[in-house]
Amino acid sequence: MTTTPVRCPICQSPMQLHQASNGYYCDNKHRLDKTEQGFYPCFINNKNKPKPMTRAQMRAKQFLLASGLYQGLVDKLADVIRPMHKHAADEKQPLNWLDYQCGEGFYLRELSKVIGFNSGDESQIGAVNCYGFSDAENALFAASKQQTPAQLFNGSAKGLPFNDESFDLITVLDSQLKGKECQRVLKADGRMLLVVPTPEHLLELRQLQQGDVELKPTQLNLPSGLELVVDHSVQLVQDVSAEQAQSLYEQTSFGWRASKQAQKVTQFSPMKLTFAWQILELAKAQ
Repeated sequence: MTTTPVRCPICQSPMQLHQASNGYYCDNKHRLDKTEQGFYPCFINNKNKPKPMTRAQMRAKQFLLASGLYQGLVDKLADVIRPMHKHAADEKQPLNWLDYQCGEGFYLRELSKVIGFNSGDESQIGAVNCYGFSDAENALFAASKQQTPAQLFNGSAKGLPFNDESFDLITVLDSQLKGKECQRVLKADGRMLLVVPTPEHLLELRQLQQGDVELKPTQLNLPSGLELVVDHSVQLVQDVSAEQAQSLYEQTSFGWRASKQAQKVTQFSPMKLTFAWQILELAKAQ
């Protein structure tokens, strides 16, 4: 039996992992077993499940992530995470890592490859216990099919199925940070990495749609209880195909706001696009 960061979605008691069955259980005899789709279901009330991404949205996102356009972001994230990984290894402790709203597991897979850690093998120094959380079942199914090296959990973002202060590292890479749940499960000395696009991100696409664009300084509205430790910047200009540009446009907020007619008449050609993010390294406020 193994102590874990997981807590019971029914009674909120800590859960242990039964190695033989790979299922979780708590002292109140509640069980949490992995589905055939490869994730642990933690929704108590199915009526509260959010609407999943459509197959078309999933395919478009997977196409972009697999295209290599985000490798620069992955490499910078790896540079930020490596010292945390080394510190845990020096202390001969595993690093507990939660990827919040992990989607189909792209960043979990890529970062595990780039950093080269021993995922889930606590017998080895430098082990990392990876957990992925998403409220979208179909995204986790895709993550499992692609052999994402993490324990995958499906549940409500309003009540994460994890114990208080159980993670050394929480990454919020492809989602907005809402509510206090990520703060609750972050250790007192842990770190949260929040990726935020800057005003320069995909600027050329906005100029095609909107004409002249006024670049306003980024305003960081951090949740109370978190403070900025380091602001890491990533900016690069990349060649983008017409198909990639179309997919990027359709997934942006300015693409969503455009009328169907505007989307139909918008023509994309191969172009150079600016990709720019801030990686905010956050800690609990002292």
